[in-house]
Amino acid sequence: MHTTAAGVEVDAPDTGLSFVDDVDVAAMPSRGRITHYRIDEARAMHRRGRSGEAVVTLRAAAQRAPHYVHAHPMARELVGDMVRRGVPSQAAALSGLVRGQNDSQGFTPDGAPQAQNAPGADPGTGGRQDDSRDCRVGGEGWTRYGISDSANGSRATKAEACLDSKEVKDGTATKEGIKPPGYKWAGLTARWLGLEPRYSINACHLIGKDLGGSGTDLANLATCSRQANANVAGPGHMADHMYSIEEQVRDAVDAGQIVRYTVEPHYSANRTVPTGFTIGASGWYEDGRPGLSIKGKAGIVANSIYSPRFQHWEPGNLERAWNVQPHTHRSHPVTMDRNESRSEHPALASLRRHMSSERGQNEQVDWPAMEAAWGTAFPADFVAFMAEYGSGGISDSFQVALPNTPLLDGTSGMGQETANALGNWPAFGLTSEANDLKPPVIAWGVTVVGDIACWRTSAANPDDWTVIVFKNRSRRPWTEYGCGMTEFLRRTFLGEWDENPFNDETLWNATPQEFVHWREEADLFDIDNPWAGLEARSRINGSASRAGFTGTGRAVSCSATWIRPGLEPQSVTS
Repeated sequence: MHTTAAGVEVDAPDTGLSFVDDVDVAAMPSRGRITHYRIDEARAMHRRGRSGEAVVTLRAAAQRAPHYVHAHPMARELVGDMVRRGVPSQAAALSGLVRGQNDSQGFTPDGAPQAQNAPGADPGTGGRQDDSRDCRVGGEGWTRYGISDSANGSRATKAEACLDSKEVKDGTATKEGIKPPGYKWAGLTARWLGLEPRYSINACHLIGKDLGGSGTDLANLATCSRQANANVAGPGHMADHMYSIEEQVRDAVDAGQIVRYTVEPHYSANRTVPTGFTIGASGWYEDGRPGLSIKGKAGIVANSIYSPRFQHWEPGNLERAWNVQPHTHRSHPVTMDRNESRSEHPALASLRRHMSSERGQNEQVDWPAMEAAWGTAFPADFVAFMAEYGSGGISDSFQVALPNTPLLDGTSGMGQETANALGNWPAFGLTSEANDLKPPVIAWGVTVVGDIACWRTSAANPDDWTVIVFKNRSRRPWTEYGCGMTEFLRRTFLGEWDENPFNDETLWNATPQEFVHWREEADLFDIDNPWAGLEARSRINGSASRAGFTGTGRAVSCSATWIRPGLEPQSVTS
């Protein structure tokens, strides 16, 4: 009996079963021993590809000792795996096991009443003919995350899902204070490689937010480079990234396919940052026709990062750089005191109530040079913001871009983020942009998950530019907000939009926010976390301040619209 169980554990189920060929198991006096053996026998059958027989065997054991089988962890794990893989020839029997486990202690997927027959499959007695095209349970999709590896920093291990039109929905965004293992380490390394951590290091969903994945469950998050996460322009461009695959999966589901989807991070030894990800997807239409297939090399995403400091890739992974001592930053002198440059621009005065500029510094931007490089002047509130706050981080989740030229060299800043935004911009050819020499959008900020805040530059007067946000890895990526940068930030802090503009929730409906200039961040990053303790800061929901007024008492009309590829903007709020 023990040999059968051992055979399953060492992945030799045939050998384990062969030891009991001549044993009359039913004659054993202990019903508990018989039931335990039947569970191991079913596990071995499942390992050998005889899942139908495994269901029959486990169901028979449950009829003899229902409470024992339904509560046994090995039996629960077996049923869960068979549900994920699908055993359509024994759909009804498998459904009974699912219901029994639900009644016992609950089960994942939640509330699954029945298993679903695959298209064209006739129920039978089980065996190798099982067709696992339809992975749904009770006609419903499901999502499941692997158990975090507690022996190695609680790193994520795997995520899998059965996706159909009902299961694919908006997931949840990342939040302040919820970062995957190795995130700060990756930030230190990115800075040593010549990158701004907040631009270049992401908390990657394994099952993407746009596919229904969680941004708060660490079992679904892994530290990754921005290149591995989504499209990046210039020297840091990678053709194959996680979002490029997720788009294919979402398109397949929208076309009516049922898609079995798996994402598995790979690690070097006990490292907590993956070297890469293996992604698999297999899609089928309801009528049994094959659909999407992503496997082998097509599903491999390297967790690579480009170093502008050394002008080469850290090939294949981020972890190669982990053994390098972080670079020690020099202090950066500031010749003008921040208080000498305080501006009383109305929008900035209103923003200051919700985000102090005490840790800001005058950026001392050469505006004539910027205007010559970009072919345009910049909004007055942004100029005032640079003089009082400068470039830096907001609550460790958003970076206000450093004003620099459009030159692409892989570094962080306005030029690189504008190139990233233009790489995703769908609306070239709109009347207001067709003959304009300046870019249709210019980036001024980016979130930790790669959402890019831009101006839409169609207005002749920069003070009339509106904010437009590229929401990374979203089916509706571009949304335009009818106001400027500082008013947009204020209204985001107060939660005055119909929905969060970003995939990260840190800035949404929460004040006060904390600003730290990039020079101070650079000096403190290697010796301390400049954001330590911010999670305990006082928060104001802002529900009493939603009238939409600036510091001057003037009402501001600020609407949001989204842009579909190749079409004029569509109004979504007023």
